[in-house]
Amino acid sequence: SRCNMMPREQLELVRAGGSYLVVSWRAPAGTPDAEYRKTAWLLPGPWVPYPLSDENLSTTAGADGDVHHVTLTGLDPQTVFDVRLRVQAEDGTMYVSNVGTFSTLTLVPKLASPPEVKCARHDRLLLRWAGPVAQAEEIPAYRVCYFDCEPRWPVRNEIEVKLASRLLRRSEQMTQFLSGQVAMRSLPPAHGHGHGHVNIVGGGAGGGSEPPESEPEDTEGAQVHFWLLNLVPARMYYVQVAAVTAGGLGLWSPKSAPLYTWRRAPALLPPQQILCTHASIAIGLDLAPLVLGTNGQDEEVDTFELVLKPLLAGAESRRSFARAGAGELAARLRAKVEQELPDSQSVSSIPTFVVIASGLSPCTAYTVSVRAITHAGEGQVSTASSMETVAMPPEVSDLRVEQVWHDCASLSWCCADRCASTALVHTYLGEDAEEELGARHVRGFRVRLSQFGSRTWREVIGIRRKPSWDCSAGARLPFVLRDLEPNSHYSVQLTAVCRGQGVGAWSEPLDVHTEALAPCIEVPRAHTVTRDWALLRWPSPTGLTDAPVLGYAISISKGRRASDDFVCELEDAPASHGDVTHGRARAWCDSGETLLSLPGLDPDFAYSVQVTAQTSRGAGASSSCSVRTQPCAPAMAPSACPRLLKSFYNKMLLECDGPVPDWREEDECDIIGYRAKYHEFGGGRVWAAPRLEVDVKYTSDQNGKAVQFELLDLACEREYIVQVAAVTQFGRGLWSAESSRLSTWRAAPSLVVPRIILRTHTALVLGWDIDPYGMEDDSIGHDEEILEFVVQTSSGSLATTSVEEVTSTHISRPQAEALAKVIQNEEAFSKGPDEEQSVSGTSPVTSRCQVGITGDSSSVSTFGEAMLCEGFVASHLVNFVAVVTGLEPDRAYTCTVAAKSCAGLAHFSSASSERATLAVAPRIDDLQVDEVQHDRIQVSWKLSCLQLPIAQTTCDQLGLSDSVAELELSGFDVRCAAWTTWTRLNWREAVHMEIGRVQRDGSGRALVIVSDLDPERLYVVELRTRSVRGSGVWCRVNDQAICTAIDAPAPPPPELVKNTPNALTFSFAALDDIRIVAYEVRHFEGWVGRWGRASAPLRLNADSPLVRVTSERRWVVTIEDLRSETTHALELRGLTRAGGVTKWSAWSEAMSTLRAGDGAPPEAMASSVSFTHKASLATGSSQSAKQVAKAADVGHETIDDLARKLKVLLSFVVGYATAGVQLPSVTVPSIAERAAVLLQEHKGSYAAALEVAEVEDDSLWQSKLPDFLFHQAPVGGCSTILLRELWQNLRRCALIAHLYGHDTETLETQARLFTCLLLPRSNARLQAATPDRMLVKADDVLDHDRVLELVSKSLALNTMTLAASKRATGQVVSSFEVMGLLLRDYGAVGAGAAASAAAAADAGLSPAAAEDSQASSPTRVAQALFKPSRAVEHPAAIAFLFTLWLLPLFVSGSRFAVKRLFPVLEQTVRMDFSLAGLVAMLILAQIVGVALVMFVQNHLDRMACLPATVVFVVCASAPGASIWLATRSTLKSLTIAPCYALLGVYSLASGYLRWADDLLDDSTLEGRAVPRIIWGRRRQTYAAKAHRVLWAILVLDFVVEELLGQWLGLHSVRFLGPPLAPVGQEAMTPAEYQAPAFILFLVAAGAHQRVLGLTKRQTVMVRMLGARRRQLPGLKLFLMGAPSVGGQHTEALTFLRDVSPSKWWCCVVLFLRRWGAAGGVFVPLSLYILRDQQFLGALSKDTLVSLAVIVGAFIGHSASSSFAALWLEVEGHMEAEYRVLYLFPHMRKSTRTWACDALVQAFRQGDDAGRVDPNSGPWAVTAAVRGLFGGIAGGVSWVRRGASDASQPTGLSASGAAPLAIGAGAAGGDGSSSGLRRRIGSQ
Repeated sequence: SRCNMMPREQLELVRAGGSYLVVSWRAPAGTPDAEYRKTAWLLPGPWVPYPLSDENLSTTAGADGDVHHVTLTGLDPQTVFDVRLRVQAEDGTMYVSNVGTFSTLTLVPKLASPPEVKCARHDRLLLRWAGPVAQAEEIPAYRVCYFDCEPRWPVRNEIEVKLASRLLRRSEQMTQFLSGQVAMRSLPPAHGHGHGHVNIVGGGAGGGSEPPESEPEDTEGAQVHFWLLNLVPARMYYVQVAAVTAGGLGLWSPKSAPLYTWRRAPALLPPQQILCTHASIAIGLDLAPLVLGTNGQDEEVDTFELVLKPLLAGAESRRSFARAGAGELAARLRAKVEQELPDSQSVSSIPTFVVIASGLSPCTAYTVSVRAITHAGEGQVSTASSMETVAMPPEVSDLRVEQVWHDCASLSWCCADRCASTALVHTYLGEDAEEELGARHVRGFRVRLSQFGSRTWREVIGIRRKPSWDCSAGARLPFVLRDLEPNSHYSVQLTAVCRGQGVGAWSEPLDVHTEALAPCIEVPRAHTVTRDWALLRWPSPTGLTDAPVLGYAISISKGRRASDDFVCELEDAPASHGDVTHGRARAWCDSGETLLSLPGLDPDFAYSVQVTAQTSRGAGASSSCSVRTQPCAPAMAPSACPRLLKSFYNKMLLECDGPVPDWREEDECDIIGYRAKYHEFGGGRVWAAPRLEVDVKYTSDQNGKAVQFELLDLACEREYIVQVAAVTQFGRGLWSAESSRLSTWRAAPSLVVPRIILRTHTALVLGWDIDPYGMEDDSIGHDEEILEFVVQTSSGSLATTSVEEVTSTHISRPQAEALAKVIQNEEAFSKGPDEEQSVSGTSPVTSRCQVGITGDSSSVSTFGEAMLCEGFVASHLVNFVAVVTGLEPDRAYTCTVAAKSCAGLAHFSSASSERATLAVAPRIDDLQVDEVQHDRIQVSWKLSCLQLPIAQTTCDQLGLSDSVAELELSGFDVRCAAWTTWTRLNWREAVHMEIGRVQRDGSGRALVIVSDLDPERLYVVELRTRSVRGSGVWCRVNDQAICTAIDAPAPPPPELVKNTPNALTFSFAALDDIRIVAYEVRHFEGWVGRWGRASAPLRLNADSPLVRVTSERRWVVTIEDLRSETTHALELRGLTRAGGVTKWSAWSEAMSTLRAGDGAPPEAMASSVSFTHKASLATGSSQSAKQVAKAADVGHETIDDLARKLKVLLSFVVGYATAGVQLPSVTVPSIAERAAVLLQEHKGSYAAALEVAEVEDDSLWQSKLPDFLFHQAPVGGCSTILLRELWQNLRRCALIAHLYGHDTETLETQARLFTCLLLPRSNARLQAATPDRMLVKADDVLDHDRVLELVSKSLALNTMTLAASKRATGQVVSSFEVMGLLLRDYGAVGAGAAASAAAAADAGLSPAAAEDSQASSPTRVAQALFKPSRAVEHPAAIAFLFTLWLLPLFVSGSRFAVKRLFPVLEQTVRMDFSLAGLVAMLILAQIVGVALVMFVQNHLDRMACLPATVVFVVCASAPGASIWLATRSTLKSLTIAPCYALLGVYSLASGYLRWADDLLDDSTLEGRAVPRIIWGRRRQTYAAKAHRVLWAILVLDFVVEELLGQWLGLHSVRFLGPPLAPVGQEAMTPAEYQAPAFILFLVAAGAHQRVLGLTKRQTVMVRMLGARRRQLPGLKLFLMGAPSVGGQHTEALTFLRDVSPSKWWCCVVLFLRRWGAAGGVFVPLSLYILRDQQFLGALSKDTLVSLAVIVGAFIGHSASSSFAALWLEVEGHMEAEYRVLYLFPHMRKSTRTWACDALVQAFRQGDDAGRVDPNSGPWAVTAAVRGLFGGIAGGVSWVRRGASDASQPTGLSASGAAPLAIGAGAAGGDGSSSGLRRRIGSQ
């Protein structure tokens, strides 16, 4: 037949469902056939024909052909299918459509949008959700899940809702929908009958007798509505919806937003008061409008509940009103208002409902609230409103005063009624209106009064209503109130009285003021007031026209005296001024004012005057005023006080401002004189000076504003206080202000403080001048002429010297001036005191003093300069000089001087500074102990001589020559005594030395040797000088006693540590003598050709901060302030606590300072000792250092302080440890140089170099290196132990890092070096509070500063904890020493690989367990951090070794496939490919291969990751599996050849040794019991040796027999191998044991041994679990129990949490590790015995079955009981979160306990950071497996095509069908794959 493809017309998808496809195809008339196939990724499935029937086929005829609609059912959901149709035309032509690719949908469509609320009522919600876009017709129902969120825990409810049946009528559907039984769809407007119309349609199947209404069939995308009933009002719900189809329940839609049911009743607005009376209120009610956009629907209101509560007091009342009655009343009231007020807007303000609250109290305020009540319940109470009833009587308003008299007042008022109108009251009250209106009829009024200011009201009268009175609104009612008091102020109130019992409200008070009997006059005011009369005036009163004023009653009182009362009648104005000022009092009117004159008053008095007006009615109110007459005399000016014009020693001329005029301009001044009052100023004295008043003669200036006067007969130099006052005929006026202290002048001028210019031992030369103070202004004081001077001299202070000891010297003024000129003319005074005198000026005394003194001038001192005093410099400025003689030698004196004139002696000047006369002999300066031996002391000093500072002639003129001659130096005296504190010193007899016989040293200093002394004893040595006059004072050598040397060796000479331009650092070993507690050092400076003199000894204390002492008792000191490029030699001697000394040590080697600019910077030598400090300073510093050290040791140092110090110290040590140190005596190589040396010594072996690096213990530590580091340490009080441990640990770790290829100079490497110092479990608190982002930067580089800070804090925390415990036991240990001990103990753990291996062997551990379980130490942590991963530990290498191990199995499987499987495939599978198809496949394979390579490159890490459970099971079952395979291979190869049996035994031994090692390691590390089958570790060692010997035998056998014999044909000898077959015959050996099987088995056995050794290592296991390279260091540290600050533990915990299997799998892993080997032996052995014909295999099958069941039951029982026992043993651990840690081998018990705690804490924190995407791994594995099987299928098809081409001719296949027919036949039901499975199963 012909097969044509239809052009243009293709298959079209009409509809797709979860299990069906509806396609259409336009084709010629005919019955179509359909077939389909699944679309695969690489190879599609076979075509499957689909039988068509009338149910799934419909054809529509057309002009261009028929349109066939085909429905394919029973398909898999969510699957892509290829569909094609074919039709055979009438002419026999077969038309085949194009292949259409369509996909079925899910079984149940998912709802994309959450449900919404369209309408909400109190107990139901109208839900609306969008139906699925597709498959809507497949959904018969929905599942609705809603959560009630009101209870404490949300309550979940779930109901299933069917769609309304389309077979029902629309009314029936709507009935079921409204009752909540079904849901209905609503179609969009496009499907409706018009624009904006929405149809609600049903769905699903249903029944009914009536035909359904027509509706559209397309319901896709329609919205579904459903009434959710039986809900709680006003409650929140969450709703989810899922579709339900025949395939089941679909996915739930997203959770809706919070949905709320509606309220039970509508809300009401606050009630309104419309009308009111005294007993009822009309209240308006309105429903609150709904908020725009609200989807709630209120229920119909049945009644309104009204709540009324009095505002002040009373019970609450509730009243109910029907809704209908309230509406009708509102309508009637609105109509009445509209009728009465047609133009008013009040009609619109009437609410919808009106209720009447009657029976209320009059004039009472109420709070009114209302709520609606429906059939569903009560609504919310509205906001309360305030309402008030009116009073029963009408109110009185607009109360007025019409007219007022002195005894009555006329009033008028109106009535105001706030009650509603009568018509409205009748409208809303009805029949009760008449009763309420009648009670309000007015009968009269009541009046009450209250005096002004009084709170008491009294009711005075009742007013009966007159018939003519109109009480309507607006009418005024009159009344006259009588019997009032004159000039009174009243408050009046009225209230109405009605027929009812209610009381009306009183009106607003009205003020009524009656007139007075007489007018009240204003307060009189003083018009004119003089010293003896006054004139008052006030406005004349005009208030009363009918009662004029006739006169005034006057009352005058002065102070407390009785008043003078009289009446003054009005009269005419006086004729003259004298009538006003003299005579009687008069009153008259003038220009509208009344004037009153009061003559005969006393001056300066205050009068009180009262004036009262009198009329014909009587007297009125009085007015009073005060009048004060002027004083007796005018007062002086306010700021006026007497001031001094000229002062004499007995009188003063003063001036003062004049008085202030108090008389009128028309009057004359009445002052007749002035009087002065003065007294002497006491100056703090107890008694008061008398005050004297005198009349003074005065003169006034031209203006009369100032007055000058004199005070006579005053004392000299006294201070006075003066006042002045004016005098008139009436007396004296007020005194002026007190003057300042006015002083009379001095008797003679004052002198300045005298200066002592020169001094000798018996005389003083004084100089002074007149005090310039007070002489600048000659207009004030007047000085008298000076006649002579008086000089007073006293020994010591004048205040403490008696009068008898004070000597006075009188010197005339001319004589003092003459001596001053001698001093001023002295040429020597023009020079400074430090300048040398000329040769011509040298006196004979000076020459005599210098006799016998030779040598360097620096060794001779002159004491003539002591004659000069402080006044010498300014001596040329003095104008008066005096010489005081006859004084005592060496005694302090003070001098004063005073001038004397004709008026007397002036005051003495201030005392001069205290100055002592010279001693008869000078003191000895610069005494120094040069040498101390056990029997003598050598002392030296600088010689002194007298050299005059002035010329001899000056001395003669001053009279000082004889005194100077007595100071000539003649010799010295020496004495000594043993030191004691109990008694006085027992001095030896003094020895005298003449000046010419004194010994001199090389520098010219005088010296003396005190001998015959006892050793180790304290002595005091004193010297003094002698002169012609006598001996000087004894001068003691040193401030402390001198101790002779002890019997002890001298200290070793100092050794140079470091030199700089201005400092030397040296060290020395302390003496072992316990008596030595300190040392002294002195240095000699090298000069040209000789050494200089020794410097002063400097005391060095051990506890001083200026000296550092190492723990090895080596002292390290730096001396500063030395000159650069200078050579020095040092000497040492020891000091005892009692003050004893040793001999000076030998001189040190020459130590030279560097040139300026070389050496270390100054700050590098911060802690140093300077020779400029004195011994006392060193002692004081040591004492303070003791206090600081003590305070630090007792625990005052905080963790932060110690951490800051340690941070600086770590940076300091790591810098020197990595870069090396170069000292004058030794050089420490850098890390790179040391690594190069180690590699060179070990011939490039890194392993050997690493072993040496782990135990690297520099012998350089015994050199000057510790001294250098100890001194250079930037932290004071550092311990040598700490420095040594830091140096050695950091240097070892840095050397390991460098050997592993890391640069130790980078900050990242140094940060990792710091982490090696962390103590185990020391940073738990720090790491818990430190996020990883603080430690790791964006480029995965550790933050150096942050790591350094955390390491310092961690070490400080451990140190302070241990130090506190030591201090609690009484041990005093410094913090740095404790830290050093901790690091020493921690570093001692990792003493090296060899030592660790030996220790592990002694402990019974295997080498791998010893390496994995080794305790953490700095070197171990360094290896974990810096050691790179080995290639053999990579998962790819492990997989390769597994492949080699199982290679014989793969070969056997391949052999089976070639011999058995491929022939079957050749017979059953026939596939032909054309050349074009083959090329296309190759191109496709290339594309897929490239894509696969790119994919593998991008996802290599994830693809290499196996499931964690698989890794644990494989590693745990490896020994058991190897034993299983080895046992099986051994039993099978016993009959073949010994070599194969030995190979099996070797593999069996490999598995056993691995299993035994695991159990022995677990027993040693965790204390578990070992099965009896396990040998001890010693026998295990022998077995391992035998295992290695067996391997050597097998390899030798392969070389000899296989390689040399069989392959090379050199011999035919066979020892262990299978026998050779004769030539031409087939070998009897099975194919799997034929060549090259032995080499394969040998390689597999080697790989097997290697795999078993690697899979028990922790590193390999974590790599197989998928750990990244950056995670390995953290996992290593965590598994060994080492601390970390870099965040590695966080990653390790996250990793372990992710790879943790379930508890049952963990128990299975432990079971396989413990009993897998036993199963690997017994199971294959049992099978072999049961199946082999030589044993039990010869028995009958029934017997074998029974035996097999028994053996299986025994093995199963043993396995199950062992598993149950194991589970009971580890159940607590397996159910915990840390169970994964029990799957890692080689962990110590303590380490596992710590790790378990850390992992539990991580689980509790719930941190998901770092978790691998769970979909990434399986997806990668799926992709890889899919690609693998695709390749296998392609290979099979290629082999089959080759076989087919070789056996069949070109054309059709063996079945005789075309390739297309092959696919059709396969799809028909007997596929090739199923047939292949059946044939393989049958074979």
